[in-house]
Amino acid sequence: MDMSPASLAASLLVGGIGYVLFSYGRRASRWPHLLTGVVLFVVTWVAPSPAASVGISAVLLGVLWFAVKRMGL
Repeated sequence: MDMSPASLAASLLVGGIGYVLFSYGRRASRWPHLLTGVVLFVVTWVAPSPAASVGISAVLLGVLWFAVKRMGL
């Protein structure tokens, strides 16, 4: 596991967003938010670099936005 400052900052950012989405999804019974939050938790562990972690997270959040706004989930 990489312990560079960039890696720690990216993990904190992605994990924090994941926690907020997970908490909101659990309280509001919104499964897309809940699942995206859990996936963001996992991304912080398996991403090979900070840039990959942030990039994957941006794609996941874009998919969540599309699913909620465009598809009405």
